[in-house]
Amino acid sequence: MGPVYTPYDLGPILVPGDWFGDLMKDTLIPVIEKYHLPPTEATYYWILVDAQGNVKDVVLHTTSENARFDQAARAAALHLRYLAAHRDGKRVPVWILVRVSLLMR
Repeated sequence: MGPVYTPYDLGPILVPGDWFGDLMKDTLIPVIEKYHLPPTEATYYWILVDAQGNVKDVVLHTTSENARFDQAARAAALHLRYLAAHRDGKRVPVWILVRVSLLMR
């Protein structure tokens, strides 16, 4: 099953922390450096965030036109950490569209 719309009152929030820089060093930065890609390289993925804030699935939406970068971006997306989305005061799983790059916020 692919991405489906789930209504929510509060969307998932990316958890800040040192883990994020480490994730980029392990996934995107090596590919960018090895293939001399611009630091603005980006791809878009649909990400399924479950009711606990865990990433459960990642589906390509828009390619960067560089398969190596897309693979590294998917690897990074699988390890993102979120606070769960909420609807009517309850946590809900949702699909979100995320730009994956070194410039993620």
